[in-house]
Amino acid sequence: MAENMNSKPGTANFGTVVSLFRVRAESLASENASRLAALQRAEKNIDELSEDLMRSLHRLRRSGIDEELFDVVAGFEALKVTRKSNDCQGKQKGSE
Repeated sequence: MAENMNSKPGTANFGTVVSLFRVRAESLASENASRLAALQRAEKNIDELSEDLMRSLHRLRRSGIDEELFDVVAGFEALKVTRKSNDCQGKQKGSE
């Protein structure tokens, strides 16, 4: 067999080179597929985190708006009570 390989220079090596090339190509394809899968998982995680952050932001914003509204309503109610007590006191002074 060694005689057969030496009779045509480069013929036996071509098969080996093709096999090595195929193995290397399959290895690179597998590596790229793994990287693609990892990037897709990372992108999904980023999207989920982004949605969670947006929900938190909206919740905090609504909470701040609610607080301000409650303050305005409480201030308005306090003014109504103050006016009523002033009106009552003015009527009492006028009737005296």
